[in-house]
Amino acid sequence: MLFEFKHVIKKKPANGLKSSITDDLILRDINFAIADDLPQLILGPSGSGKTTLLRLCNRLSDPDEGEIYFKGENITNYDIIKLRTQVGYVAQIPVMLEGTVLDNFVYAARHAYKPKTEKQEFKNECAGLLQYLNVPERYLHQPAENLSVGEKQRVALARVLIRKPDVLLLDEPTSALDPTATARFLDILQKLQKEMNIKFIMVTHSIEQAERIGGNAIVLVDGKIIEQGPVSKIIHAPENEISKKFVKGSLDN
Repeated sequence: MLFEFKHVIKKKPANGLKSSITDDLILRDINFAIADDLPQLILGPSGSGKTTLLRLCNRLSDPDEGEIYFKGENITNYDIIKLRTQVGYVAQIPVMLEGTVLDNFVYAARHAYKPKTEKQEFKNECAGLLQYLNVPERYLHQPAENLSVGEKQRVALARVLIRKPDVLLLDEPTSALDPTATARFLDILQKLQKEMNIKFIMVTHSIEQAERIGGNAIVLVDGKIIEQGPVSKIIHAPENEISKKFVKGSLDN
């Protein structure tokens, strides 16, 4: 198994206000395993705890109770830099570091596995990766902040891939993209899976995207896993009534 979650609980940050036990929790007794051969999707409506669950996978956040295992080892036993190199994170809104696209790549490499990385010796590798992701090589020397949102998202993905991860964590990576850029990004993910054997865990509330990607999924609602299994089964033959409403887009009705 790639990841295993055992009785994981995540509480909301204390704000000094009294509330019920239920209201204090973001994630409630999460138990599930992520296989290492298929994409894993985390489905659910906004505010259900999807991003919080994803962030636990490379310790951008830690659970208040329970344990998480990565490749059979308790996640807390990993050196955190090594963990975040193996388990890369692509945020919902792409954030570019100051400087050029190449500067962004050099920064990522220096903080992962190659502290003495120099721009010139690294340039060809970066150019090849950009080409693989359908970004022209000339972008290497452009200020990263000047790129379009779709271009930034592909550069953010490339910046993570430079670190040679085993797993990608994707937090609704197409939410800020137009339909054309979304289709292009999803094509790239499927290409990475097939050709580079990159595994990924993706948060989405889009049933259309989930069906296109396939693999396994959990449905997370109000911090609870209400259903899990193959994406096709969850979409076309859900067993839970809440899952049925979510798939139909009538959960709040």
